[in-house]
Amino acid sequence: MPNFQMDAIDRRIIRALQKNPRISNVDLAEEAGISPSPCLRRTRRLHEEGVIEGYQLMLAPKAVGQNVQSITLVKLHTHGHSASDVFERYIKANPAVLSCFFLTGAHDAVLHLSVQDLDEFSRVVKELGEHDNVREIESSIIIQTPKAWAPLPLDGIE
Repeated sequence: MPNFQMDAIDRRIIRALQKNPRISNVDLAEEAGISPSPCLRRTRRLHEEGVIEGYQLMLAPKAVGQNVQSITLVKLHTHGHSASDVFERYIKANPAVLSCFFLTGAHDAVLHLSVQDLDEFSRVVKELGEHDNVREIESSIIIQTPKAWAPLPLDGIE
């Protein structure tokens, strides 16, 4: 739950921004049912409160030469703060890693990798497997992506 109360207008603003992050403030205000000045103030407040983390341009991977994507599961040797911090810094610095999620259960992390070709994929996975804290990795090549992203549902937010 957010630290502040969101009302129906805030939810309309968020829904509209999730559909079209490039919407003009005038059009956003119209969708939210308010005038542009309060709409801009509310949008800024949603940013300041951390509800809106940012905006991102989504590219078609193959259109920019990223022909191989994978989901890679990782098991770590240790889970202490220093070991996890080193692994996290490595992941953040690795341009092939699009996203990383730390997990509960059988695996410690899942990575979404994106590379130009199978040679680069092999090199990235080999390098990952040689990381001091990586115990085991398991990769699956993504062959189709029928759904890559969806807006967060806002139905349960009061």
